[in-house]
Amino acid sequence: SGLNGLVKETKEVLKLCRVRPDIWCLGISQAFFEGAVYSFVFMWVPSLQAVSGDSPIPTGLVFSCFMLAMTCGGLLSSIILPVIPGGNLGVSILAYVVSAVCMVVPVMNFTFVPMLTSFLVLEAMVGMFNSAGATLRSEFYPEGNQSSIISIFRLPLNLLVFYGTSLANSAGSEVEGLKGVFTQLSVMFIISIVLLSYAYAVGKPVLRKKID
Repeated sequence: SGLNGLVKETKEVLKLCRVRPDIWCLGISQAFFEGAVYSFVFMWVPSLQAVSGDSPIPTGLVFSCFMLAMTCGGLLSSIILPVIPGGNLGVSILAYVVSAVCMVVPVMNFTFVPMLTSFLVLEAMVGMFNSAGATLRSEFYPEGNQSSIISIFRLPLNLLVFYGTSLANSAGSEVEGLKGVFTQLSVMFIISIVLLSYAYAVGKPVLRKKID
């Protein structure tokens, strides 16, 4: 039956993750990154509104700028990929590091222009991640199990999004509360950096063997 097949597939993926900790670390690192990004979606409007006062912010225009920044990030990824050390891994780590810095900006300087700039840069990093992260999955995940592995990591991703959105809801429109959420989002990005670095460190021999 479909349920038995799902249980069997899940067990196979979990067994594979035990044997290949690099797969586990890569999946969790990407879950932390995406979880922080999805949580940010609930943060940018109240944050910009908090510094705009009674003046309404052009949310449609800002969102369009976000989408443009994401597209530019994807293009930038293809430009720097041939020259950055580590290839797609280097691009992903760069995206993670810059994203963490972007979330520190509102904590240090909660004013309109610095925040909006950091948000635009973050969206550009999302574009870079979308390009490099997918390629990393194809490098680390066995071809026949890719869809199953990605599905397994949707659970921690959804839990992280729930955590992030809960923080955003509890912060409301209070500046100190919003700063606290941005701090935690920055920590989530830092965790993703550590996990991705470890995934490459322990997975490097396996990847070399596969290439040879």
